[in-house]
This record gives sequence, structure tokens and C-alpha cells, in this order.
Amino acid sequence: RPEPERYKEPGKRRNPERKRIQKPAGGSKAGGPVTLEQRLSQWKRRRTRRILFLFLGALGLAYAAAAVYFSFHFYGSTVIYGIDCGQMTLSQAKEEISQKLDSYALELEEREGKTEKISAGQIQLEFKDDGSIDRLLEKQRAYLWPVMMLLPGRGTESVSFTYNKESARNALLQLACFDITQVVSPQNAYLGDTPQGFEIVPEVMGTALDQEKTIQAVTLALDQGREKISLEEEGCYRNPTVYRDDEKLNQDVKVLNELTRACITYDFGDRKEVVDGSVIKQWIVENQDGSYAVDETRIREYVESLAAKYDTFGCEREFYTSLGTMVTLSGGDYGWCIDQEATSEALIQGVRDGVTDTREPVYLYTAMSRDTDDIGYTYVEICISQQRMWCYENGYLVVD
Repeated sequence: RPEPERYKEPGKRRNPERKRIQKPAGGSKAGGPVTLEQRLSQWKRRRTRRILFLFLGALGLAYAAAAVYFSFHFYGSTVIYGIDCGQMTLSQAKEEISQKLDSYALELEEREGKTEKISAGQIQLEFKDDGSIDRLLEKQRAYLWPVMMLLPGRGTESVSFTYNKESARNALLQLACFDITQVVSPQNAYLGDTPQGFEIVPEVMGTALDQEKTIQAVTLALDQGREKISLEEEGCYRNPTVYRDDEKLNQDVKVLNELTRACITYDFGDRKEVVDGSVIKQWIVENQDGSYAVDETRIREYVESLAAKYDTFGCEREFYTSLGTMVTLSGGDYGWCIDQEATSEALIQGVRDGVTDTREPVYLYTAMSRDTDDIGYTYVEICISQQRMWCYENGYLVVD
């Protein structure tokens, strides 16, 4: 071979120690012949490298293609203002949002399983493109699409829209849940009086709404684009303040039933007076500290009323004579007279002890019979004008 031109220049000489090494044709690294197995092994390694390079190249292209794709499309889990915008482009998402806003409705879940809706038309809802959707797409980080797709749903950012808040307020107040003819007001649990005694009447939750809280909750739901709102969970209802499990209420029931457990029957011959819970409850008073007690003054007044009703001592009485006439007798010291003080004390103690029995009042004076006709059926009758006398024994005339 002719010497390269660069070695012909003055001052430059070829390195005499550098020797050209020629590989023998078909030789190995050791200089010996290459076997078939060695050639096959070399071919497999080259093929594996080619396949690996092709696979990595394809994977890189696929990754890049997906990154480019998600630079212009939303992830599958993207929900904007309650609308699924997954795999949509920016323009498709905007068009879909604009169309679906017209059919938007907010559902209100009420008590007793009732539901009502406020539609987009009622509140004059309109889509307004202010770039918020564009910013949402820019925040996707398309180059991290494998990680972003594994994250929970995105798109909580609301779109820009306008609606008439006054129209929304009017639409809300026109719903049945604000109709005073249909609303049930809440009622506290309270002490109920029944023939069997005192018991707790459960509270009534009612369906009355707190207007201001409801307006605030519904306005917030509209601002967030929610499709459903539970008025119960949002705390919009007016609730009772006393419930059936109230500690004081249950204690009061126990005390009152204890105070009214007595049942005392007063025997007045052919008449009876029963002092049971229905009577005793009228004597119960509530003290300033909220406790209950039986008013002794009312018991004494009750005994006084018994005396006024059943005492016959010195009172006028109608008498059917043996001559067949009705006369009015008066004066004298005959008849029944209740000892009011002693009877009152006995009754007070009986009520405290919860006694159940039949008794008579304590009397100062007694007569022959405790029936309405206290003369009875054994007596002597004298007619002064006719100078005539009759004697009856157990209702039978024995002397005339």
C-alpha cells in the first residue's frame, strides 16, 4: 500500500512499532478455527440484542405516544362537575359539559323517603368557559401517565358556570318540603298520662327545615355541581331537644309512677270513692328544683270535699212516712260526720306507702246506716199530729 499522505509531510513519521494485525480468515480469538457452535452462539446473542433494542424502542415509542395522547385527552377517571370526561379531548369535554348542563338537576333527599329536584332551567344554569378546564388538562402531567392513571379519580375542580341564585332560592322555597300545609313540626318527648300510669311519649322528628341552613347547603351543592344532597346529613332539619332516652325524663316517669301507685277505696255503703293514680296525679306538684311530690294541702282539700258530700250530721233529710207522704226532717244530732284531720293524715300516709285497700274514713259521729238513707230500716216513727207510732225492724212493720 502506498504511504498515506499525512506521513509524507515533513516532520511526521509513521510509528515503526505499530504493526497491522490481520485476523486470519475464519479464525478465533485465539487464532484457531471457529466452530459451528460458536457461530450459532454469536448469532443468538446478536439476535437477542436486536430484539431487546427493538422492544425497548417500541416501548419507548408507546410511552411517548401515550404521553402525547394524554397531553390532549383526559384520563379515564376524570369527572368534571359530575360529568365523566374520561378519554375526551378538551373540545369534546367542553361540548359534553355544555350539553349536559342543560339536563342537570340537583336531587334533594328528604325525610320519610321523599325526594325533590331543582332543575337547570329553574336556576338558569349556563356554562362559562374561563380556562379552568384547560388548566385541569395541563395539570395532568402526561409524562407520568402510568402513575397518574393509578391514582384515585381526578377532576374535582368545578367548571365555571353561572346561575341565578335568586331563582335558585325561589325554586327551593317553592318545593313541598317548605309547604307549611305539609310540614310536620318537631315535638319533644314528654310525660304521658295513661290509665296504666305515666309513660314517655316518644319525640316526633317532624319534617320542618331550617330555612337558612337549607339555602346554604343547597347553594353550596349547586356551586360544587353535586347531583344529590341529603338534607338530613347536612343538618338542615329542626330537631326536638328532648328525646325518649333523656335521663331526667326517665327518672321523672319512675318517680311519678311511684307516687301514684296507691289505690285506696273508701266505703260509703251503697257508694264508693276510689283514690287511685287518676286522682293522686291531681295532687302532684313540681318543686322549684324540678322534683315531684304529693301536695298534702290538696289531699286535705279532697277529704274536705268527701265530708261535704257524705256528712249527714245535723243536715236536712227527706223521709218517706208510713202515711205515704214525703217530709223533710231537720235539726237534731243524728248523722255521719268525718274526722277530716285524722282521715287526711291516714290518707297521706297511705299514698306515701302505696297502699291498696278498702277502708272507711275516720268518723267523729256515726249513724245507723252508711247508705244514702242513713236512717236505715230499723227505727221508730211517730206522727205527733195523729198521735200514732210505727216500729220497723229490718224494714218490716212490727208495731202500729
